[in-house]
Amino acid sequence: MNFITNGSICSEQLAEELAHLDNTQITFSLDGASAEVFEKIRVGGRFDRVVENIRLLSRTRGSRKRPKLACWTVVTKHNIHELSRIVRLAKELGLDMMTIQTFLSDWGKESMHEHTAPLRVGPAEVSLSQQIEDASRTAEDLGLELHIASHDYYSKKRKCTWPWTSAFIAANGDVVPCCIVADSDTVKMGNLFDEDFKTIWNSRGYREFRRRIKNHDLPDFCRNCYIDAE
Repeated sequence: MNFITNGSICSEQLAEELAHLDNTQITFSLDGASAEVFEKIRVGGRFDRVVENIRLLSRTRGSRKRPKLACWTVVTKHNIHELSRIVRLAKELGLDMMTIQTFLSDWGKESMHEHTAPLRVGPAEVSLSQQIEDASRTAEDLGLELHIASHDYYSKKRKCTWPWTSAFIAANGDVVPCCIVADSDTVKMGNLFDEDFKTIWNSRGYREFRRRIKNHDLPDFCRNCYIDAE
């Protein structure tokens, strides 16, 4: 089980409860290594609060190394220059793993595209490849597990496995096909307050979604993750 959080809220009691969870990963959205960059991207967020909450959970679990702690960074023009610094911050905070997502999804929404397009860093840009290389080297030197999620993560021959293996569940109970979409306004398979997960998982809508992925008939919100979406 993987909990994805912006890290804004945590208490000592909650940290104690989380620190005793088995087979669990907690992933923090960490899009900057400085307050200036982080708060420019996470409007309304408090960098110092998020960092302190991560420290609290890391400190509370201590040497138990459970749950697994990770962070997820989405590359934009605002933070591309801080990738290596974010890697170092992740290690300093006691995180076990980090994922850098090099594409900014608009989930197939034209309205979102207008907002995300100016922030996107193209996959062919020299600065992106250099920053990823530097971040990877930094992670290796520090002993931090690093994964890169790029725009060519999947292809017609290497299909996304999320529809058959996992799902994203929002705080309100909405079931969404994956954590990259993570937006029930874009696509929703059901809600856990209305029906059980098994029913949703085996529903006609989910089966149709799997058929489309299998046949490479990709919905608009899936195209960002495929190198050959067209």
